[in-house]
Amino acid sequence: MLFPVLLLMIFAAIQTALFFHAQHIALVAAQQGLAAGSAQGAGIDVAERVASEFAASSSGDDVLLGRNVEVNGDGPLLSVTVTGQPLQILPAIPVPVVSQTVTGPLEPAA
Repeated sequence: MLFPVLLLMIFAAIQTALFFHAQHIALVAAQQGLAAGSAQGAGIDVAERVASEFAASSSGDDVLLGRNVEVNGDGPLLSVTVTGQPLQILPAIPVPVVSQTVTGPLEPAA
């Protein structure tokens, strides 16, 4: 009787770690996109490409599933949002979607 409960606790701990790992990848991808896109003359396309490439290279095909990168450049600010579904190892327990947004100023044109 103790073994199934212990096994469930181990899998729950692994699932929690996978969720926070996916959340961290989404955050760093958004930060990388913001850093690249806010540079002088770079813009929205560069931010989206860099964030997408970082998320894909860091998470592979199984840590952050269904990745989506949205970039919004309103006036002097640039906002990068990375969303995705963390890998789910316990099918009976739903895992929330990860979404991380980073906003920062654009460098002024020279």
